[in-house]
Amino acid sequence: MRILIITLLFQLCIINIFGQNLNWEKKCETDTVIISRPFIHLNRTNSYKGIFCNKTSDFGLRIDVGVSHYIYNKSTSNWLGNHNSLSFGFIFALRHFNFGFRFKPWTVNPSNELIFNSDTLTKSAKLNPLKLDYFIGYSIDFKNNFSFEPYIGLSRNIFKVINEQELKKEFSIPETNGLITGLSINKYFNLKEKKFISIFLNIGYSFVNFNNVNSGLDRGYTDITMGVAYKGFTQFYNKPFKVED
Repeated sequence: MRILIITLLFQLCIINIFGQNLNWEKKCETDTVIISRPFIHLNRTNSYKGIFCNKTSDFGLRIDVGVSHYIYNKSTSNWLGNHNSLSFGFIFALRHFNFGFRFKPWTVNPSNELIFNSDTLTKSAKLNPLKLDYFIGYSIDFKNNFSFEPYIGLSRNIFKVINEQELKKEFSIPETNGLITGLSINKYFNLKEKKFISIFLNIGYSFVNFNNVNSGLDRGYTDITMGVAYKGFTQFYNKPFKVED
C-alpha cells in the first residue's frame, strides 16, 4: 500500500498539469449579431451590434456508481470476510474542491460467530455492514483529462441484522466511526462544454476502530472502489455586449 501511494505521488510530479478543461473565465463568441430592442411606448425598435458571452458556474455536481472491495485486518476479516459492496456517491464541487457523501450497502453472512450482549450472531445471520463516508477532496488536473483527487473525511460503520425475525433474536451492534483518507484517480471524457463522464479508481484507508463494536476485532480497513461517474458545471449566459462600429 505504501509503495503504491509513493508511486502515485511520483506520477503526479512527472505528468504535465491541466486536465478537465475547466476554465472559469468569461468566454465570448467571435461573431457579432444584431440585437433588436423594441420601445413599445414609442412604437419603434432600437437595433445594435452585439456579442454573447457565457461563464461557467463555480458550483458543479458529481454522481458516481461503483463496486468496492474491503480488506480488513486479521480478526475483523475472520468475522466479516474481505467482502465487496456497491458504492453510490453524491458530490458537490466548488471549482476544484469536492464535498461528498458515499453510501455503501451490502449483505454478508459472518464467517465466524461473535457475541453481542450475550446473544451469539451466527453464520446464518444476514448482516448489513453499511458504510457512510463523508469527505472533502481536491482535484489536481492533468493533460489528457486525467485527474488525481486526494480526499479526507469520516467513515461511519453501521451493522444491521436483516433476518432477526428468522433468527428469533434482536441484536444491538454498536456502530463505529473513524478517519478515512485516500486518492481518487479519474479519467474524464468530454460530453459537451464543462460536462464529463469519468472512469475512476479510489484507493483509501479507514482508521475505524472495530474494537468499539467488539473487543475481539481490529482497527482499520483498506477500501478499493472502481466505477463510473458523471460530473458537470452549469453554463450561465450573460446579456449581449454592445459592439461599437
